[in-house]
Amino acid sequence: MILNPPIERLYFALTEMVALEKRIQRTVAGLRGDVSDHPAARELLARLEEMAGAHLDTLCKRLQIAPDDDPKARAGVDGSPAHSIRFGELHPVSSALGAAYSIVQEAVIGYSTILIIATRTADSWARADEGTTGHIARQQTQEYVGVAGQITALIHDVVIWELDSDGLVCRCTCPGCSIGICVGAYGSRAILSEAWIAARPPGAEHGVELKPPRPGSAAAEAGFLKGDVIVAVDGEKIDALTTLQRAIRDHDAGDLIEFTVRRKAGEAKVVVEHRREGSDVNEDECVLPAGQGFYLDQSRNVQRRLRKRGNANRSNGVALSSLSARELQVLLLVAQGATNPIVADELEISRATVARHVAAILAKLGLANRTEAAALASKHGLLPDI
Repeated sequence: MILNPPIERLYFALTEMVALEKRIQRTVAGLRGDVSDHPAARELLARLEEMAGAHLDTLCKRLQIAPDDDPKARAGVDGSPAHSIRFGELHPVSSALGAAYSIVQEAVIGYSTILIIATRTADSWARADEGTTGHIARQQTQEYVGVAGQITALIHDVVIWELDSDGLVCRCTCPGCSIGICVGAYGSRAILSEAWIAARPPGAEHGVELKPPRPGSAAAEAGFLKGDVIVAVDGEKIDALTTLQRAIRDHDAGDLIEFTVRRKAGEAKVVVEHRREGSDVNEDECVLPAGQGFYLDQSRNVQRRLRKRGNANRSNGVALSSLSARELQVLLLVAQGATNPIVADELEISRATVARHVAAILAKLGLANRTEAAALASKHGLLPDI
């Protein structure tokens, strides 16, 4: 369809995008050397440059101009700044939101970068209290992503409001418009949603896909490869990162963990020795399974109370405070009468893992059975405050 006669508002919007597509091409072309060492980033920028060129051709055909033409000159506008000012006058609110969106996205990339750096330098939110760099970056990344989502949801309503304010009545051919109902904002938001979903990085189907393991680590020595997809641990299906975290965490130092991985050549078994001592394992791992936070908070409160009491809580020469946070989680549930299957369901771990934890608790405390463990927990006041 030929744009004739050109509507000033639409013409200015299209010519703004011509200028932007040209700027994208120039900017990306200048960045190619910076990403030459990273194949995925290099491919992404090459695709972006090609995409901008195709977009530019499409816009120029719509405006009936050549890519080298200056559409602003055709519109009778002297220079880019004046053109942009005029477009801003026609769409002040949506233009302001566009500028805000650009700076918010820059902040998202900045904080996302900081988050990974903080994790690698042990200043991670998962390793330390609130206020660490990683914790700040995580929280503020999420807040800015939330704002970006709100802008994309609001922008369509704002443009419609600007058009309505100038008396430009909707005249599209959709069924809603046929009876005077404008649903353009809903339709535009749906288009954005489809694009976001399509652009999300593909996840591994039924498993967790791995990056290259850390050199010298147990995983590297066991033979894990980049691109391996972990589908099971000790026969338990892995369907999410939380499941993987839990399966590894529930093993003690010296345990052999059997991973089932999917590779191009088919499934393979990788056996890893769990080397980290319980005191070195960070219970505040990046992702907690559903419900874990509640029980973890309980066990930590108990640990704090026990450590304040010091040697007063010794039974057969072994302090209750020697139990790990995970073991205290199990003890608290057992003391309330939970059976192994119930504990397994509550903590989302296998029954075999619960049995192993119960045995470790009894051994550490020098007790004969669950009843004695429950009595000890009650005796030392662990139950009333939970």
